[in-house]
Amino acid sequence: MGTTTKKVFFYYMKQTQKLLALSVGLGALLVAEFLILDPDFHLDAYAIQRMAGFILFMYMICQASWGLYSVSYYDSLVLSFGGRRTDVRRGAMLREVLLAVEVLVIYCILALTFHMEVGVNTSLGYLAMGLVLGGFMRIIGGLNLKHGRVVYIILVLVCALTGGFTSGFTYATGYSFPFLEFFNSPFFALACILVYVVLQYPLHRIYKTAKVY
Repeated sequence: MGTTTKKVFFYYMKQTQKLLALSVGLGALLVAEFLILDPDFHLDAYAIQRMAGFILFMYMICQASWGLYSVSYYDSLVLSFGGRRTDVRRGAMLREVLLAVEVLVIYCILALTFHMEVGVNTSLGYLAMGLVLGGFMRIIGGLNLKHGRVVYIILVLVCALTGGFTSGFTYATGYSFPFLEFFNSPFFALACILVYVVLQYPLHRIYKTAKVY
């Protein structure tokens, strides 16, 4: 492994630790806020479960927001100090996978220590879905550089229409979609990982033409 490649991987690993610290720190801050403001709130398994849930929520936000600006800003920054396109693509993938693994380790420690009701299977679903979200948003960011903000407009419209139809249909009919039960299954996490692997092909094509912006 060359010196430049090591620098690239070190950069992405360093950014991963920043995102992890942000997620865990805000989760701990949320629990501390409830302890201060609510006298009936105690540091028990329920409180730790809320903290762990917020960490998973922040993990999803970090994967999505970083992915959206990865190609246009962060990856471009790495290219500017001599990183190769291949190293940048692998480094971005390393950051996504490493963050998922570290959050999983923290969640497992909290779940086993405090006997949380929400198990590891649920966290696996969120973590794997975060990988897909991160990879998908990197594709969106790359398409935005090529086609302009119309990509964002289309994405927002699709998400709004899908979410509005789903919630409205559920409220009106009381129908529960079967895939929501599948979410807690390990097979859902496996399916998300397979989708993430498939996403590497369009990402490979995007990074072949990556440049400094």
